[in-house]
Amino acid sequence: MTKQEAIELTKCRAKAITESRKGEWVYGYIQFFCGNSGATNAMIHTHNKGFEESIFVDPKTVQRYIGRDNLYEDDLITIGKDPTIYCIVWDAKYLGWAYVGASDNLRKFPFTSSDFENGIKVVGNYLDNPELWQKSA
Repeated sequence: MTKQEAIELTKCRAKAITESRKGEWVYGYIQFFCGNSGATNAMIHTHNKGFEESIFVDPKTVQRYIGRDNLYEDDLITIGKDPTIYCIVWDAKYLGWAYVGASDNLRKFPFTSSDFENGIKVVGNYLDNPELWQKSA
């Protein structure tokens, strides 16, 4: 793995709590730290338009980049012609990204190369579109 590939794998997105961008998804590199009250805080560092910006984000909304095809944790996806909606999750047992279907009793399916060959389409996000996930159950 190259240094650039390793850096790409640390990319995240989260919802901004900084007033000027509140509620907006921001993309970049995450930093967690403990505030004066002992609460966990988070900040995403972005590189937009040639300069770095640091934006406070809600730590409960942090979603990790899975390493390809602009897919992130908690994205709601369909694969190929199958209309089933799946959610992208981390599988701690196999130490890799997987997808779960609400109608499959949350059984995890590891990604395969054929999933990507068949085409993965993002139809929403678990935080923004919970109704899509509930409808698929």
